[in-house]
Amino acid sequence: MASYNKIEKKIADYLKKNPSLKRTIKKTYQYFSYLFYKKKKKVVCNYDVVPINNDEHESYFGYYDKNPYKNGRVLYQEIEGNSYEIPLKKILKEEFIYIVIKENNDIIYKNKTYAFNWQQGSKPQWISDNQIVYNNIIDGKTRAVIYSINDRKEVILEYPIYDSFKNLFYLSINYEVLSSLRPDYGYFKKNGWNNTNYYQQSIIYCEYNKKPYSLIKIDDINKKFPIHENISYEKQKLNHIMISPDGKLFLFLHRFYGAKNERNDRLFIASMKKMPDTNLALLNNTKMVSHYCWIDSNSFIVYMNFNNLTGYYIVNINDNLELKIEKLDIPNLDKYGDGHPTYIGDNKFITDTYPDKSRNKHLLLVDIDNNKVDVLGSFWEPLKYYEESRCDLHPKWDKDNKCIYIDSVHTGKRKLYKIGPIIIG
Repeated sequence: MASYNKIEKKIADYLKKNPSLKRTIKKTYQYFSYLFYKKKKKVVCNYDVVPINNDEHESYFGYYDKNPYKNGRVLYQEIEGNSYEIPLKKILKEEFIYIVIKENNDIIYKNKTYAFNWQQGSKPQWISDNQIVYNNIIDGKTRAVIYSINDRKEVILEYPIYDSFKNLFYLSINYEVLSSLRPDYGYFKKNGWNNTNYYQQSIIYCEYNKKPYSLIKIDDINKKFPIHENISYEKQKLNHIMISPDGKLFLFLHRFYGAKNERNDRLFIASMKKMPDTNLALLNNTKMVSHYCWIDSNSFIVYMNFNNLTGYYIVNINDNLELKIEKLDIPNLDKYGDGHPTYIGDNKFITDTYPDKSRNKHLLLVDIDNNKVDVLGSFWEPLKYYEESRCDLHPKWDKDNKCIYIDSVHTGKRKLYKIGPIIIG
């Protein structure tokens, strides 16, 4: 694997202080690295890699924290046109994507949505055996839509969805802020969002049949855990909510941008109660926290910097939200860098990598008990997929069929693929 070495990674870390300069140097360096290290094979995998749709349309699911499969049905998103253009350009051309449910070879649901990006799409997710939820832009406002397969009815909700706990409740955030500060995860309108209120950002608790309310406001966070810098709320955002398996806690990131637009990350955990009654704790304030997944309701895996060491960590939490943090010192794991982890049981997790010098992304199986990393597959990403239009693998675990779903562009088109069954014994 033609991975980036420590010197290259340190230069990249240094350039984070100047994002515009980093963007220019990074793209140029990646181009020449690819010319030197490129490989003939665009996909290498010991398992079957099967596209979900065999037609000419591009497809994807989005983020790594949800399983597209439920009871013989696959939920995914179908793209009109190409996906190497950034979503804003497609919205300006009045383009859209489709939310699709396929059962065997039959499409049993297909509907347009204008709320999408290439990282998370419209946040589609199963909330029961026969219900899905996703986001759309309706009457100029981002809102969640529930579709019931049994009665073929749609219900439009007041707030957009970020993460759900079954069909009992979901948590919402302000996507308008993301479209400005983190367009990879935001949604767009042709005429733009007017009067975005950065000062009223909050994580909103929504039950499906009750009035929503704010759990945590960005002002609460700044008062209880001051940044110690004069950072305007227009440079702060809340993102990456992940609800615990028992529905009692949730993780989220508070990110803000400094004087030179450098990114700073703070990882929080909170209980499902309103401020000031919520049990809110700052877990990491070392400026770099990336992706995470729950192991169970008292522990999770996270890629972050802690005590000046960057890598995957296991964090255990007690009832008082006190922490025990342990770095995973597994041979060769750190060399792969950041990824999107999903715990699959038996003290194992799957994750992925960003493109190496040959533009290959790697799908990994990590065995914690045996201190081992196996490469399940490698998938090429063309240079035309970059920044907002990039296609992370975002491995999604289907525990019923022991399969992995990934988004990949190794054919030159974005597609959702099913890999496996995977041998994990």
